[in-house]
Amino acid sequence: MIVSDGAIIDTYVGMSNTGCANRMNGGPALNSQVNVRTITQDTSGNYYMMGPNYLTKMVSNGTIYTIAGGGSYNAFYNGFVGTYVNIAYGHGVALDTAGTIYYSERSGYCVIRSVNPSTLVVNTVVGNYGTCNNNGDQSLFLATLGDPWTLQYHPPNQLLICQ
Repeated sequence: MIVSDGAIIDTYVGMSNTGCANRMNGGPALNSQVNVRTITQDTSGNYYMMGPNYLTKMVSNGTIYTIAGGGSYNAFYNGFVGTYVNIAYGHGVALDTAGTIYYSERSGYCVIRSVNPSTLVVNTVVGNYGTCNNNGDQSLFLATLGDPWTLQYHPPNQLLICQ
């Protein structure tokens, strides 16, 4: 739902809160069932929504697409197209100025992943898969995150992680 200037609530995604089994990939977002934890918007008016096990994009015409999640490859795999990847406890989502999508996986996975906007290939950018504790003052791949929740991108090249 989006609250506009006139304090009117408009529903754009999801007619039901009964689950997230039917995300209507390539179909109307209004008819999809989603469980959105975090949402962000790009400069073209597209919305990116992070659910517990998937990342979706609703384009400005109201069509929804799965970008990542629903696959069988866990977070320690890199270089796979997003729909082949299994997302575990997804929560935060952010975009950088180049359109790269970042999302966090929590509760036992504790990583930040990136999705290339052109190829939709997923890679780990921060964290050590399966190692969850607050020891982030190291190189990106050696750093361990406690429980990454919220992400926010600040230009030119800062990704803020709230855990």
